[in-house]
Amino acid sequence: MKKKYLIVAAILIGLAGLFLAYHTLFAPAEKVSYLTQPAAIGTIEQTVNATGEISAAYQVDVGAQVSGQIKRLHVRVGQEVKEGDLVAEIDSMTQQGQTGYLQGPTRLAAN
Repeated sequence: MKKKYLIVAAILIGLAGLFLAYHTLFAPAEKVSYLTQPAAIGTIEQTVNATGEISAAYQVDVGAQVSGQIKRLHVRVGQEVKEGDLVAEIDSMTQQGQTGYLQGPTRLAAN
């Protein structure tokens, strides 16, 4: 009786093996489909919504040879400048006052 069950089980396992082998080896390959579009000249428009912080790729420290209040600014924030471009004018009244203050003792000593 046990022998009969073993033979039936072996036949079922053999049939399952043949079924898997057939579908693995002889099954038709799946057809690949592609979505195509003819080439055309046009405008590509893309919008990105994001949050975060924007920073410059590199920064340059700008300094002046003299200090004082800015009288006139010749550039806007973000504007490109070249070496030698006038960026700002500094009020000269502060320097003129300091010059007069420093020349005072010299004039007294010369008299």
